Amino acid sequence: MRSVFLTVKAVSNMLTRGGTRVLLVKLCRRVYSLDRSYCLRKDLSSPFDIPQTQISIRVEPLQEGHSREIAREHPDLLPLLNAGIPTGYVAVTQQGDICYMQWLFTSEVNEDMRQRHLVGRTHLHLEPDEVLLENAYTFKRYRGLGIMPSVSLQLAEKARTSGARWALTFVRDDNIPALKGFEMAGFVPWRMRQIRWRLFRRQVTYESTSPAIHDAFDLVTAQQSPPQAVTVTQETGSDVRGQIEGFVRTHFHVNPADPHFDRNADLFEDGYVDSIGVIELLAFLEGEFGVEVPEDDLLSDDFSSISGIAEIVERALSTQEVSASA
Repeated sequence: MRSVFLTVKAVSNMLTRGGTRVLLVKLCRRVYSLDRSYCLRKDLSSPFDIPQTQISIRVEPLQEGHSREIAREHPDLLPLLNAGIPTGYVAVTQQGDICYMQWLFTSEVNEDMRQRHLVGRTHLHLEPDEVLLENAYTFKRYRGLGIMPSVSLQLAEKARTSGARWALTFVRDDNIPALKGFEMAGFVPWRMRQIRWRLFRRQVTYESTSPAIHDAFDLVTAQQSPPQAVTVTQETGSDVRGQIEGFVRTHFHVNPADPHFDRNADLFEDGYVDSIGVIELLAFLEGEFGVEVPEDDLLSDDFSSISGIAEIVERALSTQEVSASA
């Protein structure tokens, strides 16, 4: 019953923030999606340096008063915030603003987390000498300041002094900034986790590390973020926008005389694309451009208009070009 209540609160929060599109995307991903994440691991058996951040911050335990600000920035964290797990931490600026948050899970919370259905997506049982750094999130206006690797290592050091040998974390294979941040912090690939959704049924599998996984990780973390090596030309960008607009107009039967429809119109809030349409739009982008839209982009403001979606496609195409030339 409590999980239902927390879910309702999360949905309400997203709707209040104009999150119709977010809910549609999340629903669609439960119908059909495939996510791959690296399980990264760091050996804590010896001391390590903690990098400095570009701004002054302090790390402190999560307090009840922090929840509202965090949920406003990242509603998906609301169930964990309300669960009262005592090992959440925030980084706070000199001005008192929260700029980062993360949980440090130990084996002591294995059963508690399982009962609360808060780690079902990981299916990971922590050993007594392991800790899990999970749900790392840098507030948007503070990204690119070196906060993630610094705070993660501060928490890892806290775990090391308490007797932990290994620090683990999960990062999606398309989240280049996070992968680079944890690589800087000394984490290396240990396993690959695959989460497959088909008609609201989830399957979680793990793959042991291999030379191919290490090579893929090295290739991804060697990329620029965002990629700079390839520039999408104005002509190419115009063509992408034209193809997406043509698909939307034709497939979703947009009235040619509709004065409100243009490339900046909100396709979801304005009712041009519904929940089934999201799946069809994603299938079109993958089939036409060979692009699988990352979850962060799906949930971003860009994925609401033709122009924004075109920018996502162009970035993905640039990333593919960088990978191919590496």
